[in-house]
Amino acid sequence: MTPAKRNDVLNDFQEWLLQDGSAWNLGFCRILFFAGVLTIYGSGHFVEWAGVPSIFYDPISFFGHLPAPFGQLALLQCLTIVWFVSLTLSMFGAFTRVATIGSALIGAYLLGLGHNYGFLHHHENPIVMIMFLLAFSSCGDRLSLDNLVLRRFKRMPGRPEADSRYGWPIRLVWLVLCFTYFGAGVSKIACSGLMWTTSGVFADLVWQAGLTHPRQLCISQSVLDANPWIGFIGASAGLFFELTAPALLIWPKWRLFGVSALILMHLVLDYFTGIAYPQYILCALFWVPWNRLLHGRQAAAVAQNQ
Repeated sequence: MTPAKRNDVLNDFQEWLLQDGSAWNLGFCRILFFAGVLTIYGSGHFVEWAGVPSIFYDPISFFGHLPAPFGQLALLQCLTIVWFVSLTLSMFGAFTRVATIGSALIGAYLLGLGHNYGFLHHHENPIVMIMFLLAFSSCGDRLSLDNLVLRRFKRMPGRPEADSRYGWPIRLVWLVLCFTYFGAGVSKIACSGLMWTTSGVFADLVWQAGLTHPRQLCISQSVLDANPWIGFIGASAGLFFELTAPALLIWPKWRLFGVSALILMHLVLDYFTGIAYPQYILCALFWVPWNRLLHGRQAAAVAQNQ
């Protein structure tokens, strides 16, 4: 690629990234996202890592510079409580900047603990990246206690409802999600090729899950045994929508169908295999234009009553 074409691509990307976004929409996404994180991780299971012997601890990344969590029960309890408080403050938009930064830093540590024992939980990576994106964004300018207090004391500077500062966080979340799915699809092709769809891997996942959830999965196993083509169609459809995920960025008309298909993929996977990824379903909320959806309905209701 010549320098001129490279500059054109970078300019097009910058223009796409810095399109105006709605402050109301970003604030609403902030509320739903942090409420969802609290719901998913509200059990506070992170303290259980304090009981895992350190011999199994194989630290990755920055964890190699930190002490092993074995025996650190009080520390993990304290961090969990502080993280939940930070998530709650972020959700309500109180001390938003400090709260979102705290949520991202502590969340990166707590959610990363499980990655140091020989298995990578890839479904938690988007959660951490989105928390960091929101920490550096202006997500507390609307629908927040900060905004309410500043307006009460008339210290809120005049800011437009639509601005690029409210658009780039949403688009970067789209970018993270698209390349997460695309990377999963490329990995399947690179490691297995089309054998991923024809080798019966989907049925194997159901059988393996049935070993630990026999009652939950007995129906799905019988369905697959009677209709083996379902596994092929499910695996093929999942691979197709993963590989075409980048199209969601450039084709708005494909976006509604593509995002709905990805959510359906997770629901089907959960039903048949018991493998649930609520994190990805939660992240899908950033695709919804909440400001147009909710405000549009309100405007239609007002017009109907007049």
